[in-house]
Amino acid sequence: MKRVINILQLSLLFSFSAVSGQVAKDYEVATWHEFKIAAVSYTFDDNTPKQLPVAIPLFDQYNFKVTLFPVINWVSDWSGLKKAAENGHEIGSHTVSHPVLSTLSVENQEKELQQSQHVIDSNIPGEKCVTIAYPNCVTGDLATVQKYYLAGRICSGAIVPSTPSDFYNISSIAAGSQSSVRLVQDFNSKVELAKASNGWCVFLLHGIDDDKGYSPVASTELAAHLKFMNDHSKDYWVATFGNVVKYIKERNAISISETVLNADSLKLLVKDNLDPSIYNVPVTIRRKLPEGWNSAHVYAGKKQIKSEVSLIGNGKFVVFDVVPGQDELYLVKLE
Repeated sequence: MKRVINILQLSLLFSFSAVSGQVAKDYEVATWHEFKIAAVSYTFDDNTPKQLPVAIPLFDQYNFKVTLFPVINWVSDWSGLKKAAENGHEIGSHTVSHPVLSTLSVENQEKELQQSQHVIDSNIPGEKCVTIAYPNCVTGDLATVQKYYLAGRICSGAIVPSTPSDFYNISSIAAGSQSSVRLVQDFNSKVELAKASNGWCVFLLHGIDDDKGYSPVASTELAAHLKFMNDHSKDYWVATFGNVVKYIKERNAISISETVLNADSLKLLVKDNLDPSIYNVPVTIRRKLPEGWNSAHVYAGKKQIKSEVSLIGNGKFVVFDVVPGQDELYLVKLE
């Protein structure tokens, strides 16, 4: 990439956005990845027999990623879970023995939480276990949970706002025969509620078909719903529970600063104050093209990264993804 740096470098003024960091003028951080309208996560508890062989292929067909919350003492196929994780699915904690955490001493809660995470990390290398689904949706000792996990899932049946008020009490919507969410239209109506509020829909599933899991969902209904999601993929970001949590926290902590190098190139710094070994989800941002620019490329160091130019209202914007705290970025005008 050619750049001429022979003029006085001028830093643009900052403006505060909805995020807690400072975001340079003309930039916008997407509420959800790729500026989609809502986020949707599918979480599966208990590692029931047909989750891996039947449900996961339905999601893989569309490259949708889910979160699996196995109970350690009930797992018989770590190789299957490892394969799912290698394909981008999340393996989270559902404790060692599925107790009601609030009935245990803090010491025994810690054993359930720490040992579950340790066993998952030992069997699923490459991606740390950072989220928990509380057994029976009953929370435990908060200080103990916070020692090991970024977020916890309950099942209060509500759509989650774009920034949850409490990351350790994130709502989910139960599905299956013991729930009002059973048919394709039931699933579809819930994600449409999330779309209407720019929120996050988290589904809680257990059994699939006749696998004897709790509250089974018919795979035919799930398949039909996933086709709907794929057909409307411009509206919905389907991602794991953990990745949505990370995205929200990164988006809310992000800072963006820009320096003018010359009339044809800008230098961009995107950072946050989060642990980069955990917070590694790309955040989508866009910048209105400067006056006289019809298009632009984006570079991380000397390597061009994926971007696109979109017409929004009367303005043109360059849109791209970036993990905060990585390489310096450059926006370069295209003739």
